[in-house]
Amino acid sequence: MNTLKKFIASINLKEVQPHTYVSIVMVILVIVNQCLTLMGRPLIQFEETTITFCVNTILNLIGILYPAWKNQSFSVIAQYADTILYMLRDGKITIEELEEFIQKYEKEDTK
Repeated sequence: MNTLKKFIASINLKEVQPHTYVSIVMVILVIVNQCLTLMGRPLIQFEETTITFCVNTILNLIGILYPAWKNQSFSVIAQYADTILYMLRDGKITIEELEEFIQKYEKEDTK
């Protein structure tokens, strides 16, 4: 239960970027479409093609949901990482500056 509480506390919806919402909406649309396609038959017939279709659907859902969740910045830490990425991309900081910062604080952890 503590893990769930920590997970929920780590979600920061105030700073989520619009592209994150669009991406999640698209994932939901794909899932709903896939499930409706799967339920389009009134009776599921256990033929080889039906089993193949069901297995493919499950694999597709896993293949869509896992990367979609991992690639979206819901946690505070992920949003800070995005900020650093944008600063690098926009030339506000250099890779060398970031490497110096990382090296400085990595050394402190070993003391």
